[in-house]
Order: sequence, then structure tokens, then C-alpha cells
Amino acid sequence: MSIHNLFRENFKSELNKFIKKKDGLILLICTNSYQQFLNPILSSASLFAKKWGILLIKIGNYDLKKENTSKQLFSTHIDLNDLNLENINSNQLKSVSANIRGPIIYELSKFIETKKLIYTDVDALIVRDLSNFFNLLPNNKKITLRKIKKNWIDLMRPHSKHYPYKGGCIALNTRRGYISQDPILIEFSNQYSQYCWENKFIWAADQDGLKNIAENFPKINQYINISSLLVDWSFRPWSYIWAAKGFRKNALIWSINSKLIIFSKSKENLKINFKIFKFKFSTKIIKDLIYLAKTILYPLAFLRFEVFYPVLKISNYCFKIFFKIIKK
Repeated sequence: MSIHNLFRENFKSELNKFIKKKDGLILLICTNSYQQFLNPILSSASLFAKKWGILLIKIGNYDLKKENTSKQLFSTHIDLNDLNLENINSNQLKSVSANIRGPIIYELSKFIETKKLIYTDVDALIVRDLSNFFNLLPNNKKITLRKIKKNWIDLMRPHSKHYPYKGGCIALNTRRGYISQDPILIEFSNQYSQYCWENKFIWAADQDGLKNIAENFPKINQYINISSLLVDWSFRPWSYIWAAKGFRKNALIWSINSKLIIFSKSKENLKINFKIFKFKFSTKIIKDLIYLAKTILYPLAFLRFEVFYPVLKISNYCFKIFFKIIKK
């Protein structure tokens, strides 16, 4: 196996057969330690991306837990030993596992027979009907990314590294033919792959790779769409994908929403009989309940992530500066 030939030939034909009548393909890449996040995102996909296929690429040949299986799921694995990466430390493994998304997206883009491909981090939730997102895109845009501006904290730390483009969610789409027949998408994936793999031991090279393309490849950049609707990490009700960045993985609001989605999915088609009436948990009712929960919980999320967290970070920064001055 080489980084330019990650998938065997029969895998390619099997994957294309799997996604033949689906709206698109969701790509997940997961190490064994991140299995804990698979059940929430698979449950959310069964509700809000029911007509999509999901490709799970495991980093390492480990067994999936029973709850991490789905009829939507097609999985394979990549053994880093086959890429001559068997003697790397834990930090390098973490970086490689993140940056390998570039080569994987490129390899897929060369043969998949679908018009839509979304890569998302595993620690995420799909919270709106995914197919509807692509109906909102301008006809001349093929690549959707998430970009953020510097916030107060970044401005107070001018020497700290700022990553404007977030690699946790990347959406590719073409209007004619398949992604594998679109030269712009193949070139984007190729350039992204090269940057990620040349810097595979550097953390966040996947984010710098997107910046590199946007700034140095104008022919590709003109097809890039920047959208905060695609993904956010403040749990806004109108976003399509929620990402649990950093400490948000342990936040109560994230836990409530992910457990609600898992519970709701498990109760789909459950019938409750009362003496007066019968009630059935249909998919529509479940979606309405989740939307209601998202709307009710959003003010708490806003306070937690948009108010309290920035104030806390700024306060900590000011205290550090203050103590440095005192020591001098």
C-alpha cells in the first residue's frame, strides 16, 4: 500500500455499487479511541441524512462495537504499518490521523461515482436534512469550507497561530457527472493531499492546507464557498452539522443533544397505546422534537460558548500578563 494507492480495486467497485442510488457520501475517519463518537453521528445520519451512504475508514484494523454499525455504513481500514509509519510516537500518530484526510479525499475523488461528498470529523452531529444544504449553494461553487475570523482572544495574542480555515468539515459537489469527472475537484483534492501528507507530522496541517489553496491557487479558489451554515461549534439551531471542538466534547449541552438523538432514533416507529389514543414516534415527530430541543438549548449554548468562555479566556490572559509584569 502507498499513500497514492490506498484502496484495492474491488473496494472501489463495491463502494460505487453501495452509493449508486444514494444522495451522496459522508466520509468519516476514525481511530479506535474515537469510537465513542461513532454512535451519535451514525444515529444523527439515520435521521437527517437517511438517503446518504457513510464511508468509515478506520485507522487500524480494530473491531467496531455493536452499537457502531448501521445499514448506511460501508467500512474499511488503513494500517499505518503498510505506510511505513509503525514507529511513530503518540503525537505523530495524532497528527497523521488528522492529516491523512487529505490523501483519502483525493483517492476517493479519483473514482467515486457521486455528485456530493462531505468529510466531517467523527465527533460531530448532523442536525438538519443534509441534502437540503446543497440546494442553497450557488451554481458556480463546488467546494464548501468553514472559515472564521480572529476573535478578541486572537487579537490580544498577536503572535499566536491563527487557523482561518477549519478542516473538520469539507463539502464537495458537482452539477454535472460525478466528482471523479470534475477536474476542479480533483485538482483541489490533489493539492490538499500533497500539502497534508508533506506535513503529516505537523498538527493542524489539514487546516493550513486549505489556507494554502485559497491563497495560492486562484483558479480553485473561485469555486470555494464559505458557509457557516455547513458546520459550527456553538450549536446553533440553523446549522446543518454541529462539531464538538475541544472542551465541547465534555459539555453538558453536547451530551444532552447527542443522547437525545441516540434515544430518539432507537424509539423510531415505537408505538405507545393509551386507552384514549395511540401514538407513534415517526421520523417527522422525532425531528420536530430534536428541533425543539435545539431551539430551547441554544440560549444556554450561546451564553456558555459565546459569552462565558471568551470572558474566561480573556481574564486568564490578562492575569498571566499581570503576573509577568509583577515578577519583573
